[in-house]
Amino acid sequence: MIFFIAIGPIFYMIHTNLEWSLFSAMILLPFILFRKFFFKNRVRLFLGVFLWTFIGFSRPFVSYT
Repeated sequence: MIFFIAIGPIFYMIHTNLEWSLFSAMILLPFILFRKFFFKNRVRLFLGVFLWTFIGFSRPFVSYT
């Protein structure tokens, strides 16, 4: 049930922009699958969010062509 609630907005975004929705799913999937691992420890949560933002900010500079 929680999984379908989490991926619902991703399927909604597929209708508007396929590439961005796939990228969002790729970033959010580890947090959904390993949420117990990340939220059990503050250091892991900090590292996970840091990695998440680093990937998010580096995305516009990556060329897919």
